[in-house]
Amino acid sequence: HEQREEHGVTVAHGELLVSSQVVGYRRVKHFTHENLGVFPLDYPPQLLETSGYWFALTPALQRQLAVQGQWFDSVNDYGPNWQAQRRNVRARDGYRCTQCGRPEAPGRQHDVHHLVPFRTFGYVAGVNEHYREANQLNNLVLVCRTCHQRLEAGVRVRSGLDGLAYALMNIAPLHLMCDPQDLGVHVVRGEALGGQEDQMASRQDDGVAAAADSQPAVCNAQLPTIYLYERIAAGLGFSARLYELHEELLRAAGELIRACPCDVGCPACVGPVLEGNGNAVQLETKELTLALLETLAEQ
Repeated sequence: HEQREEHGVTVAHGELLVSSQVVGYRRVKHFTHENLGVFPLDYPPQLLETSGYWFALTPALQRQLAVQGQWFDSVNDYGPNWQAQRRNVRARDGYRCTQCGRPEAPGRQHDVHHLVPFRTFGYVAGVNEHYREANQLNNLVLVCRTCHQRLEAGVRVRSGLDGLAYALMNIAPLHLMCDPQDLGVHVVRGEALGGQEDQMASRQDDGVAAAADSQPAVCNAQLPTIYLYERIAAGLGFSARLYELHEELLRAAGELIRACPCDVGCPACVGPVLEGNGNAVQLETKELTLALLETLAEQ
């Protein structure tokens, strides 16, 4: 187990417990590929004890990107007016799903869905007030859980962290000379900036912030993190090598993305993005990923 601080991130490798679970499936019509809906499944989780390499972004780096309008990777904090707007939407829509007409069940309120995904507005508490635009009533509808899953599946928003994880997942096997199926990737969204900074300040006040080399590698669930893990039980040593190659991997990811001729992202660089037909919910995944890499290089 090792970890180190460099360029605005905490880089580490060590043992991981990976939990994966099939929660549903999508039904698609043959030939036309029409999406017929997402249907839930109740399968137990599968656990894998393995090794992995990861790096977590510090709050200072996130805030720098947020000020530039290039940060969309925190867990959604819907803003101070969210509960009031949620009540207004439920009353306006008659406490029924606007998609299928199902009424709310006793003890279970329906979900409120953003037509234009909240994440695309780039709200950061203390930095801007973009939640006001995102939470306007004309951008909100009441939906049941089943319809909500179907709607969310049709609007996949890929941020800078997603783009970087996708690029690293394609580059890492080339450096390790392994099969791409030997590795898996997972992105964890961090808490809102205020919550992260308050917790880190509390840790320092309590005297628990120690030197990196005096602690085992730790996963900080409050920080946005990219994990690359081995799909083989106990691992084969790939994670330690990825830890050593961290800076080289970031450089290679930047070269791959810059060399790609696409405008906003594609499967050859940062992964497929939502675009076309004037769709307003698209994030500029390629631009966000390059901004993240450039900010890391400046630290």
